[in-house]
Amino acid sequence: MVEYFVGEEYIFVLGLSHDKSVFKRIERDSLLDESISQLIKSVSVFPESQTDKGLLAEYDELASHVYQSLLKEVLDSLGSGVSKLTIIPDEQLSRLPFEALVFQPNPSAHDFSELNYLLKQYTINYALSSERL
Repeated sequence: MVEYFVGEEYIFVLGLSHDKSVFKRIERDSLLDESISQLIKSVSVFPESQTDKGLLAEYDELASHVYQSLLKEVLDSLGSGVSKLTIIPDEQLSRLPFEALVFQPNPSAHDFSELNYLLKQYTINYALSSERL
């Protein structure tokens, strides 16, 4: 489980697995906030071309940056045994499709289907709160 709380200056992240827990504080800056907003906007519309190299590279970089900022350190701390994620988002993160984040950039990708999406590594579901988990 990965739960987020979005504050004015920081995003707090609680990660829990069967045998480990991690708490992380991520400083909010304009780059992170803008990256999240841009990513939400980009997944809200179907790209005009599945093979537009500019759009593809931009999305790959953006989705990788958001993954690196919000999830990578928490998942690394929880260990390699994690295969299922329950995401409990907060605020604007509720509009972010975490499964569409990119865990490793792929500059040689020819279309969007070749990107390294998080859903290729994890089964992902969402919850509104951790109260019943």
